[in-house]
Amino acid sequence: MCETVDRAVLAEPAGTTSIATDASAALTLIAQDAVDLLLSAEIRRVRVCGADRCALCFLDRSPARNRRWCCMSRCGNRTKVRLHRVRARRSEHTPAD
Repeated sequence: MCETVDRAVLAEPAGTTSIATDASAALTLIAQDAVDLLLSAEIRRVRVCGADRCALCFLDRSPARNRRWCCMSRCGNRTKVRLHRVRARRSEHTPAD
């Protein structure tokens, strides 16, 4: 999901969820999650989005560990559309044999 929300929602290890409604509580939850991530083995799964105009980081939890974009519906789709248009333009300019 790539939507902005007005509160921070963080999943706890036991599967419960904490919701912060003010900025300081949200920052506290983010800091706690950052420390937990830095101290865990999952830090090796942190990736930077492969889109040209995005530098967001994400945690790659895909089974093959080969996720490329922070969000498929935003960055992944835009990249695929751009590459498709480049290929289509090339094929228009290539003379048929």
